[in-house]
Amino acid sequence: MRTQSLVLILMLGVIHALAAAQVDKAKSSGSSNGWKKTAESFMNDLVTNHIDDALDLMEPDFIKAVGSRSKAKSALERLFDYCGRPLDSQFQHEERGFKVYLDGRRKEMHKFFYDATTNQYPKGVCFFAIDVVSNGTGGEYKVTTVGPLKRAGGR
Repeated sequence: MRTQSLVLILMLGVIHALAAAQVDKAKSSGSSNGWKKTAESFMNDLVTNHIDDALDLMEPDFIKAVGSRSKAKSALERLFDYCGRPLDSQFQHEERGFKVYLDGRRKEMHKFFYDATTNQYPKGVCFFAIDVVSNGTGGEYKVTTVGPLKRAGGR
């Protein structure tokens, strides 16, 4: 009985240590402003119509997937067909999770939501979701996906 109690205490200690390590990891990645700074810069590039600068903030895999930088630029500009081009932006909230790639890779991801007035709709109708992942080298962050969202029924 004493051996079982000792094993149970040891197992609980290991579980606690692993959980604490995950919390510390989440705090350290969450306390970095790099995630949001990347999303803010990207959104600002969309607002100021600096699409080439926005592409510089995206993962290289995006450009490879569409075939060329000019095709990537066209793909990004086509997003505006749905909701219009953003004329301003206001941060709404952030969500955290993981992006799983088709090849099995997994990266921590922060998703940022911005409300925007667009050249087609007033503020409150269209939102932009920007997914940011860690590049894994020197605290560099890259946008992996971006998408406009339209509130059903308008405001």
